[in-house]
Amino acid sequence: MEKGILIAFEGISACGKSTQINYISKYLNDNEYKFTKTSWNSDEVISPLIGQAKKNKLFTPITWSILHATDFSRRYFEEILPALEENRVVLADRYYPTAYTRDTYRGIPANYVQNLYSFARKPDIIFFLDLPPEKSIERRLKRHPNLYYYSSGNDVNPLLGLQPSFMKYQNNLYSNYRELKEVCNFSWIDATQEPDKIYQDILLELEPLLSRCVKQG
Repeated sequence: MEKGILIAFEGISACGKSTQINYISKYLNDNEYKFTKTSWNSDEVISPLIGQAKKNKLFTPITWSILHATDFSRRYFEEILPALEENRVVLADRYYPTAYTRDTYRGIPANYVQNLYSFARKPDIIFFLDLPPEKSIERRLKRHPNLYYYSSGNDVNPLLGLQPSFMKYQNNLYSNYRELKEVCNFSWIDATQEPDKIYQDILLELEPLLSRCVKQG
């Protein structure tokens, strides 16, 4: 049996992943479970390089794919794997399905992306927070009115404005996630519900998995 519990959260923009990870973090802390959090594009060495490349619009599809995979691999071997070896719970804000949906949108072959992340352990459960694309744009503009070049997929749709490009991007990502639903065995969660109800739905599936994890003390 593999050590630890690896829990990943996926979804399109503004689906509420961060809120749910905060809820689950509090639950784990209150119940004295040892846990580690990791998020997409957050490695201390690679993330600044990604930020600079975004700022200066330097990415090609292949450099986008490789640099994000490098960020992931560094976090995997330096954060995720050591935590699992200690029988911790790992909460991953995005995992390799994010790379698949975003990279293939930019024209990278699916088998290339799959091979690039083939070293990574499969999560014990992947929660997909299901938010329709039209709700995504509504929430995103309400919370953060400014849209950005790469997060709107404008590098693929340079003739579109940021808002129509963002909508096209989110629709495509959503379709890509639906293609992965059975392959990745997503736990499909209705993200249009109130946050507390989403949390209860997640907890119902999560609690049975926690028996093999280490508590504090």
